[in-house]
Amino acid sequence: MPKTVALCYVYEGSGIRASATRTLMTALMLVGPPSKKHHKVVNTLDQALDWFVPFLAGPEFGNEAERRVAVSSLERHFNEYRERGAAT
Repeated sequence: MPKTVALCYVYEGSGIRASATRTLMTALMLVGPPSKKHHKVVNTLDQALDWFVPFLAGPEFGNEAERRVAVSSLERHFNEYRERGAAT
């Protein structure tokens, strides 16, 4: 992923299992090889989208209106994915 600037892992849930998963992912990122990419583990989609916004500040990501469309598209995509998962 040479053009990847940031990765955000979203593990939704409030129980011990979700919390343990987030803790494990964070620990793996800390003990893994160093990376120039930014990584984050969060428990809601809103937290992930808020965290991503600063990484979309460069001119390669278009103007502000285009960035807003991109973030809205990400949110829509993840909500559709979540709904498909709940249906199975």
